[in-house]
Amino acid sequence: MPGAKQGWAARTNRQPHDGDRRQEIIRAARAVFAKLGYSGTTVADIATEVGISRAAFYVYFASKADVFAALARAVRDDLITAQDVDPAAGLTDTAIFEQATVAYLKAYTRNLALLTVIEHSAISDPQVSETWREISERPVKRATRYIERAIANGTAAPAGSSDVIAEALIGIVAQFARILEKSPRRREDLEHDITRISTRLVGLPTAAGLSNVRTVKRRKATVR
Repeated sequence: MPGAKQGWAARTNRQPHDGDRRQEIIRAARAVFAKLGYSGTTVADIATEVGISRAAFYVYFASKADVFAALARAVRDDLITAQDVDPAAGLTDTAIFEQATVAYLKAYTRNLALLTVIEHSAISDPQVSETWREISERPVKRATRYIERAIANGTAAPAGSSDVIAEALIGIVAQFARILEKSPRRREDLEHDITRISTRLVGLPTAAGLSNVRTVKRRKATVR
């Protein structure tokens, strides 16, 4: 209708800093959802956390569900990006797999509380359900490709089929993340153990990367 006032959520003339404010809201939503869960969180809670009014919140997101969907996608991207290792770095297949595994463990640990909320919300929200499917499946597919590439290079002899080993490894990382969240001081030992487990399951040489460095440190500590 000509001359009618538009609501906050309908604003289209965004300013250059709007992207930064949107990310601030997503970061605030991360903290609130992780603490209160989805059903316990309100738009007012998120607005208070970021230090804006509810009206300002609706400039960037249409609803609590809208910001949660954006947050779920950010978690998905964080987990997937964690598996990236620069192929131009000239690393061995073992070193690549170790780095990707440790990085994925760190990403899973920092997103652990939200992953539980996302999984529960996926039951009733189709949009979040699709994101949860990607969170569950894409890391497994990427790990499968790592293993298959190592097999093609003649450096890996996995204990089973590539997809089954990949799914098992992702599950092991999830369990290690729960341990790490409860006992952060065990980080170095857990990273060492997860790399040894993963390389042995994949059938990669273990005389490289984090596993070798940590083993040397342990030997020195024993000698002392």
